[in-house]
Amino acid sequence: MSQADRKRMWSSNLSASPLRPASMLLALLVCATGTAANLPSCKRPGPTPGPPGPVPPAPPSPHPDPATYKRKVVASPEVTIYSTIQYNPTSVKFLVHYADPTVAWVGLGLSPTGSMGNGSFVIGYDGCVFVSSLSGTATDQPPTGPAGFSVTEASFSRDNTGGWLAFTRTPKDSLPGHTSLSDGTLNFCYAAGSRAPGACGANNLEMTNIHDIGHGSIAVPPALEKPSPMVANELVANPRVAFMKSGPEILSRYEQHPVTGQQYAVFKQTIMSEPLYLRNGEVTFTQFHDTVIPMPNGDYAILSLRGEVVDCNNISVPLTTVYNHHWLIKPISGPTTHTNMPCPDQSFSYVFGVGAESRRTPTVFPPGFGYKVESGTVWGANIHLLHTEDIVGGEQGVKECIECWATPYRVSQGHGCDPQYGNGSFSCCGSGGGGGNCAVNTPDPVPTQYAMSLVVEYVRDTTVVAVNPSTFRVPQCDYEYNVGDDHTLRIGDVNVVEESWVIPERLEAVFGVAHMHTGAINVSVSVQKAGSSTFESVCTSYPVYGQNGTTVGDEAGHVVQVTVCLSSDGNDGGIPPGLRGGFRNSSLILEKGDSLKVQGYYSMSDTDPRIAPVPAGPHLGVMSYFYAAFAGGDGKRIPLASM
Repeated sequence: MSQADRKRMWSSNLSASPLRPASMLLALLVCATGTAANLPSCKRPGPTPGPPGPVPPAPPSPHPDPATYKRKVVASPEVTIYSTIQYNPTSVKFLVHYADPTVAWVGLGLSPTGSMGNGSFVIGYDGCVFVSSLSGTATDQPPTGPAGFSVTEASFSRDNTGGWLAFTRTPKDSLPGHTSLSDGTLNFCYAAGSRAPGACGANNLEMTNIHDIGHGSIAVPPALEKPSPMVANELVANPRVAFMKSGPEILSRYEQHPVTGQQYAVFKQTIMSEPLYLRNGEVTFTQFHDTVIPMPNGDYAILSLRGEVVDCNNISVPLTTVYNHHWLIKPISGPTTHTNMPCPDQSFSYVFGVGAESRRTPTVFPPGFGYKVESGTVWGANIHLLHTEDIVGGEQGVKECIECWATPYRVSQGHGCDPQYGNGSFSCCGSGGGGGNCAVNTPDPVPTQYAMSLVVEYVRDTTVVAVNPSTFRVPQCDYEYNVGDDHTLRIGDVNVVEESWVIPERLEAVFGVAHMHTGAINVSVSVQKAGSSTFESVCTSYPVYGQNGTTVGDEAGHVVQVTVCLSSDGNDGGIPPGLRGGFRNSSLILEKGDSLKVQGYYSMSDTDPRIAPVPAGPHLGVMSYFYAAFAGGDGKRIPLASM
C-alpha cells in the first residue's frame, strides 16, 4: 500500500435520525447510514452495481486531479471527498467522487448537525452545477432554498468509474444557523442518483430525483487549528487518519464519589478510526498532529479508556493478524496540555495508551478520580499497527516484524532503517515517513479494512479529583531498547534495566500499571524513603501470555494482558490467579526527597515456553514503562516538577 493511499484526514461520523416512511425515503440528501443484516467481507470492495435501466453515455469532460488536493476523506467504499481545507481558509476546493457507473447526479452538502436542516448543498449533473439550501430542521424535502453562497470552478463529469463533482466555495454562507468551514466539526452530507433533473436552473430538484444509488454523512474535524511547530525529535509518521464518533453519548451508570458521597452520571462513547486498509506485511504509523480525535465536547473528566483493533464489522481482530504495537493519545492543542515530567520529551509523551495488552488492560482510574479536560482541547494519536499474516520466515519472521528488526527487506525500503543504528527502532517500523513493511510470501492483491476502536468513559461533573498521568520509561527514558544492550544488565538468562527518580514534592499515586512486550518477565516498582539506604518493593506488573492460537484475547505467544500494579480502591482489574502477589491495593504516598525506582526484566533464554510459538532468543525494540496517575487531595492537578 503506497504512502499516498494511506493518507487520510481525521473525521467524525454522526448517525442520522431514523428514516421516516414514504417522503423520507425520497429525501435527497438525508444524512443517514444503514446497517447490514449480515457481515460483509472486509476486503476493499469495488464499485457497487447500480439499479437497472439506461444511463446516458458519460461526456468526455475531464475532472480535476485528486492528487492536487491536500485532504482526503473516504466517506464510504463508494464515496471519496477531496478538499483543500486548511488553517484559516479564504476559499475551499472540493472534489467528490461517487464510484458507481450508473451515476447521473452527485450532491455534497455541509450541515452543522448531520441532518439536512440548516444545510447548504452543491448538486451536479451533466451540463449543470447549482447551489441550494434547506433552512430549519426539515429533512423530507429537496434543498430548494436560497444558497447564501456561490461556487466557482464548478464542473460535473462522468467516466467509467462513476461521477465527479468539483467546485470552489467560501468558508461561510450568509444564512443564519449554518456552519462555517472555520468552526470546528463539519458534517459532509453526500448523495447520488440515477435520474438527473431537467434543464439547469434554480429550484429544479424534485422528489422524483431520488438518491437511489446512495446517501450518507460523515462528520469531519477540518483540522483548522493552527498547526503546532514540530519538536526537534518529534516522531515522523506517514498516514493521515480520521476518527469518528460511532454513535451518541450513552449514559453508562451512576458512580458515587468516595469522599463527598455525591452521585454523578458516567457517560460512554465509542470513537472509531476511519478505515485503515492494510495488506499483509504492511505497517501503519501515524503522527499525533495528523491524527485528530473527536473527544466529548465541553468540560469533562475521563474515568477510563480502552483501545483495540477491529475489522469493518466492528469485530475484534486477533494480534496474530494485526499486531497492535502501540497507540498513544494526548492533548495536542487548546487549554489542556500534558507534559510527561519524568521523561519530559514531547515526542512520546501521552495520557492514555499503550499496546497489545490494552484490549484486556484498559486504563481505569479509581472512583472519584479522572483526567480533567477543558472545553476546546484537541486530542491527537500516534498509532502503530503491523499486518503480520503470511510473513516470510514463519514465526521467526513475525517476531522480527513486530520487534522492528532491520531486515534486508526493510533496509532496502530506506526511511532511516539502518542495520547498525536502527535495528529494533521505530525507524525500521514506519516512523520515518514510510517503509517498515515486512516481507510476505504472497502479497495480498486486495487490502483488508481495519479500524482502531477507543471506548472512553467520562463525566461532566468535574468535581472528581484530577489526576496527572506520568510515564516512567526505563532505561534512560528510552522509547524502546534491545535486550542485551550495553546499558542493560544480564543475570543468568534474565536481562535487567532500571532507572530512579527523586520525587520533588509530596505526591499520591492512585493508579499504576506497566507496559511491556513479548519476552518480558515483569516490571517492578520500589521506593527509597528520604534518609533511608534501601529500596522497598511497592508493586509489580506481570505479563499474561496468550495460550490459545489465534483466539482474540488469548493469542498464543503475545502479551494479552498486563496486571495492574496498584489502585487506591483495591480494584485489580481481574488479575489471573498466581500473579496477584505483586498488586498493591492502596495508593502510594511519595514524600519530597523519596526515590522511585522502576526495573524491567526480560528473558534472554534460548528457550521460553511462555511465548510459544513465538521464538525465544534476542528481543529487540522492547519497552519497560511504568504508568502512574498522581492526584492531589484538594482536587486540583499537581504537576510533576522536573526530576
